[in-house]
Amino acid sequence: KPIFGTGLQRLETFCEWAHKQEEDVIICAGHSLWFKHFFNTYLPKSAAGHDALDCKMKNGGCVAFDLERGKVGDVFINRADPNITIVEGGFDNKKKKQKAKKNN
Repeated sequence: KPIFGTGLQRLETFCEWAHKQEEDVIICAGHSLWFKHFFNTYLPKSAAGHDALDCKMKNGGCVAFDLERGKVGDVFINRADPNITIVEGGFDNKKKKQKAKKNN
């Protein structure tokens, strides 16, 4: 990664790259915290409570989702569809479930 720039700029660069691809499906791998930040940035507010927002992906986990892009005025807006499909492993929500159980 470059010395200068922010995580948000790198996320935006990824989204821009993804939308320029001719393929209908893109498979990418990365660190679970990268995906957690990605989903926190691009999932809509209506996805509040979704495991993708507050849980890391499990090691070796795989999910599928649609990355949408629209234009408002002169600005492109990226959005991850909250209908995330767990392909393998999914999100490590064990701590989240323990906390919820403790609060009940």
